[in-house]
Amino acid sequence: MVVIAIHEIGHLVAGLIQHAQLHFLTWWFLIAIQVNGKIKIMINENVFLALGTTKMYFKSKKDIKNLKRKLLLNYIGGPLINLVVAVIMLSYRAIEPNIQLTSSDSYSYFLILNLIIGIITLIPVEGTDGGEIVSLMKKSNAEVVDDYTVQYLYYKAIEDIQEDEFLWLEKKVTAASNDDEVFSIAILKAHYHINKKNYDEASTSLIFAQKIVSSEIQQKILGFYNSLIKSLIQKEMNEEYIEQLKEINFWYGKCMYSISLNILKQNSSDYKKICISKNEVYKEMVDPHQQMILLKALNL
Repeated sequence: MVVIAIHEIGHLVAGLIQHAQLHFLTWWFLIAIQVNGKIKIMINENVFLALGTTKMYFKSKKDIKNLKRKLLLNYIGGPLINLVVAVIMLSYRAIEPNIQLTSSDSYSYFLILNLIIGIITLIPVEGTDGGEIVSLMKKSNAEVVDDYTVQYLYYKAIEDIQEDEFLWLEKKVTAASNDDEVFSIAILKAHYHINKKNYDEASTSLIFAQKIVSSEIQQKILGFYNSLIKSLIQKEMNEEYIEQLKEINFWYGKCMYSISLNILKQNSSDYKKICISKNEVYKEMVDPHQQMILLKALNL
């Protein structure tokens, strides 16, 4: 676990050097998250983030100049620090011959783990730092900026998103390059419409994205939010939405699982009496837009 912490710190340092802002960093059961400009350390209750994740963003458009280079350095930062630690340990072994490298001692174990994490995360497959690096290398800086604009807008307060920016998102969703982009745009649009009490539009955005994304997890999460929003319109759950809620289990977190169970038990708008507090939503949901969708749907 210490090796994973070193890896995530590598990403963090690489981002901070380039003036990126920290959204959150997870390590096992801990999460460091930025709230109102301050870093808070909390218990991580999201199993999908337990192995370590660092999420950073650029706050203004002027910071995304030479974005391709900046993102490449950020992705390289994690594996690089693991390999640097391994090289330092090997160098120390060279000048201190009394240190024996065996399969049983902690020194060797720590060195080998850093080598393994550094090399494996550089393998160019989907979901690794190496995969992200290869994907970036295939794009021009203009294409990278275009893709990153979704993330830039995602970290703006919903009230600060301009009409032209929202129209850009409407067009971008059909040309999004991956599932994460489609998912982010759908959640952002849903929050935008809910904020204006346009619940039908919010539901339409989620249904459209649900049909596009290939990730089963993202499909189920989009279905969960759509079920909540539909209940605001119809005041009761029909069979389609009940089936979507049945797909949510404890792996999706305490909030989603508890809400789904309560709705299925009550099958009515009484689910707003669910014993989920605002603090629990803030604690578990690191995504600000998903936080607000839940809070508004539950009237918290």
